[in-house]
Amino acid sequence: MTSKPCVKCGSSRRYPPRPGTKTGACIDCANARGKKWERKNTERVKEIQLNYKNNNIDTWLKSKRNSANKERIVNPEKTKARCKVRNAIRLKAILPAGKCLCLDCGITAKDYHHEDYQKPLEVIPLCRKCHIARHKNLKTLL
Repeated sequence: MTSKPCVKCGSSRRYPPRPGTKTGACIDCANARGKKWERKNTERVKEIQLNYKNNNIDTWLKSKRNSANKERIVNPEKTKARCKVRNAIRLKAILPAGKCLCLDCGITAKDYHHEDYQKPLEVIPLCRKCHIARHKNLKTLL
């Protein structure tokens, strides 16, 4: 069975129809609509996430542990570099990122960025927006 094209963009990538639902949008348009709703309703999203966490604490904790363990296994050098930065902050060798200014835009930094994980204490303070932008630029260069 061939599916009809999306009413918005014309794509044929569509969810299979479910009883009682309209199926006018493709997967990408539906995801974009969901993200737009999340941006407009941040408080409601936080409330939903908190309710899930409170009602499913065992599942939530297991998920957090699994993702942390996966990160350690997949990127051990990244984990070691982050640990060294945390220790340097604790020992007051470097300032916490929140007390620094973003190197790119000048607002208060939230994160430290590693250009090279082999040099763990050579970090750049960045705000979240600039940090994400740097990682997007790195992916496009690869």
